[in-house]
Amino acid sequence: MGMKKILLIAITIVFLAATVFGMGKAEKSSGLQAAEQTAATSTAEPIQSAAVVDAETIRTDYLDVVNAYQPGTAGSSLKRAVAAMRVLDFCNTHHLADADREKLKENLITAWNTLQETEKGLFPELFTSVSEQIDEDLVNGALLTGLFEDAGIQKEMQRLLAQNDIEASWEALKSCTQAIAEQ
Repeated sequence: MGMKKILLIAITIVFLAATVFGMGKAEKSSGLQAAEQTAATSTAEPIQSAAVVDAETIRTDYLDVVNAYQPGTAGSSLKRAVAAMRVLDFCNTHHLADADREKLKENLITAWNTLQETEKGLFPELFTSVSEQIDEDLVNGALLTGLFEDAGIQKEMQRLLAQNDIEASWEALKSCTQAIAEQ
């Protein structure tokens, strides 16, 4: 079952639960109201391909995460594991496996162009290191539980690595990131 269908079912269940349990408007949380609005919109419109994450979010939730990693410092292997987890979470949150690659690449380049020259200069080395960690996580995640525990990210990594399309989402981001090197 696709992620969109699961989301639609979950929203419908929330809406039905609110109706069945007689929650009044004053009792509804803003999250439930948003879910109801999304459910109403989702049933009225055909499901489109996944929206592509905007350049600002790419900058703050991806490029800045990679650039914040500091190799060669105390605890750098743990920091690299955390950076890898945050990048995988970014991939998962934005369902990059389903994203329009050209639009993702365009937004990534737009975000890249907002970096300072020193940040651009550091990024390739930092990206390579974080990318290697992600690739290792995807292949050997079960063997890395000690690292994940030490970094305080074991549950989150287990959740992320269990996602059906996490590898495809990462490959989408990784291939688009390589477009930066081609500039």
